[in-house]
Amino acid sequence: MPLRNRIFIVISIIALLILGIAVALLITRRGATQKLAANGNTTSTVQTGGNAGEVSVVTPDNTLPVQKLSSVEAQQVGVRQLARVFIERYYTYSNEGNFQNIRDVQTMVSPELWKLMKVKLNTANISASGSFNSITTVALGASLTDWADTAATVQVITHQSLEKNGVKSQQNQNYLVSFVKQGTNWLVNSISLPK
Repeated sequence: MPLRNRIFIVISIIALLILGIAVALLITRRGATQKLAANGNTTSTVQTGGNAGEVSVVTPDNTLPVQKLSSVEAQQVGVRQLARVFIERYYTYSNEGNFQNIRDVQTMVSPELWKLMKVKLNTANISASGSFNSITTVALGASLTDWADTAATVQVITHQSLEKNGVKSQQNQNYLVSFVKQGTNWLVNSISLPK
């Protein structure tokens, strides 16, 4: 039997094992959830309230307090989360990644900011240098510093792991992410370091 066929068979067996384990875990989890419901434990659901834009968390037996988020509060939570995701994607890269980090955030930025990023893509030296250089960014927190109906600013606190010319280091870095609202979408319009 040719080596290619043996490799294909081994990979197929491994894929089937992984699929089998995933199905078994799914069935086990589903059974545990049904047992909890049968034993009288309550689960919470998210429902939209009677007022436009309100979201509330309720339980079947109404024993837990109801927490309502207004439309503005829901947008603020969304903008903070979007800032975290954007910073992690944009500031996680390597010289071997061919600027994929910039392409990954295209749908998250305003057309004006994308024009600037596209120029950077077109003029950057794409060839990787001899040694591996990278930054991995993890967002630790995000807080609103400014909020209006069509604009917002979020400060994102990050921890970065850097590798340059074989030397590894770590640093904490804060970023200010400015958003504009275009239609119903919040888009990143600029990034800067706090003063």
